[in-house]
This record gives sequence, structure tokens and C-alpha cells, in this order.
Amino acid sequence: MRFDQHFLQGVLPDAAVPYATYPQEISFAVDSRTIQQGDIFVAISGALVDGHDFIKDALHNGAAGLLMAAAKKDLLASFDQTMLHNKLVILVADPV
Repeated sequence: MRFDQHFLQGVLPDAAVPYATYPQEISFAVDSRTIQQGDIFVAISGALVDGHDFIKDALHNGAAGLLMAAAKKDLLASFDQTMLHNKLVILVADPV
């Protein structure tokens, strides 16, 4: 099955997608230090660390996009917008 807007709408109907460049192949990572070119970084807030603090690192390391909390979408405005060019950004109530 292809990971595209139709698939995403089916599995996450309440998600917002402000940047919608879908990668050809899809894989996910929760650690910005282990991002491989083309991974989608899932920003998870934990007890000790908030993955949203590492979004910029994930993008610098080659992430094809982000899955992040909609409540933290204002973080995107703080980045150089060219970093988000040709990326997939999915905003959900809870990334977990």
C-alpha cells in the first residue's frame, strides 16, 4: 500500500498536513540521532525529554518529514522555512 494523502486520511482522519510532500518510501524514527535519509521523525513527549525539542536536529539529519503534536505547531514558525521545503509534516493530537 502506498503512503499518500488517501492512506493518511484513512488512518489519521483528524490530522492536519501543512506540508505535504510524501516520500516514495516510508519509515519512522523517534530518535533524531538515528535519523536515516527519508525517515519521518516522530516527536514524542516523554517524562524526561520532549522530542519536539529535536525537530531541527532531525531535519538537519535528513528527515523527510515530521509527525508532531498539533499543540506544538508554532515551533514550525521558528525554523528557516526552507528546512520544511519538500517535507511531510503531520500534525496530530498525540503523536504516540
